[in-house]
Amino acid sequence: QKTTTVNFFQAFFKSFLRVTSLRNPMRSMVQVPRHFFALSTSHRRAFCESPNGQFYCLFYEFVDDVLEKRVPFRMDHVNHVNKHVDSNKCKLAGAMIDEKDQDLNVDSSLIVFQCAQMSDIEKFVQNDPYFINGLVTNYRIRPWTVVAGSLLDGPKKDG
Repeated sequence: QKTTTVNFFQAFFKSFLRVTSLRNPMRSMVQVPRHFFALSTSHRRAFCESPNGQFYCLFYEFVDDVLEKRVPFRMDHVNHVNKHVDSNKCKLAGAMIDEKDQDLNVDSSLIVFQCAQMSDIEKFVQNDPYFINGLVTNYRIRPWTVVAGSLLDGPKKDG
């Protein structure tokens, strides 16, 4: 649906410029910002139609004092994450520090996935030792539309 909408607006805008140029020989004065077509076919292929799938962010919120409470489960959790790294689904993972806390305690984490379906991440959560053992108080999965970065598939521009 989104791709169709973008294609429609691109086609409409291009045809509008063609019609305008026929009516107005000063068409060269009409400048189209380069970023207007940022969602071209090649860009969409880089993040929507990638063979590795869509990017997703998994946000975990943890119990208080998670650094002490995670000790018995940490190796199993890291192995669980690394299994998904090895399968090329997990791109980045790490804890976040509560900047308001004087002791710099961890209060949450972010894991970035690239996979075909959000249900793959639900399975990850349900099998994560931190979640199973009650260290995760809340989690949220959000699709992430990435438009630039070294993790994108596709041709690299020489620069």
